[in-house]
Amino acid sequence: MALAKRQLQRMGKGKKPKSNASPIISLIGDQIRLKRLTKAYRARYAG
Repeated sequence: MALAKRQLQRMGKGKKPKSNASPIISLIGDQIRLKRLTKAYRARYAG
């Protein structure tokens, strides 16, 4: 799922999807991104 999200994000930025993207890098990047988004959400709404 992280790889699909990464490809959609690239296409949203106007870039072509990479066919050789690493699933591990995509997963780690997605986890970091979600952690940052969750932290921002909690600071804004749950605090």
